[in-house]
Amino acid sequence: MEDDAEVEPLLLGRSFLATGRALIDVEMGELMQRTHGEQVMFNVFKAMKHHDD
Repeated sequence: MEDDAEVEPLLLGRSFLATGRALIDVEMGELMQRTHGEQVMFNVFKAMKHHDD
């Protein structure tokens, strides 16, 4: 079964980052978003590896 879904780039503008507390670690390639008592960690390096597959 082939995956025909297209991958769109994730663009984070100032309005997105203003919605909660955002911490960006450029050296580690991590973006942490905190809002409403929850936190989400996004690893840019892992996302880039999967994008090329």
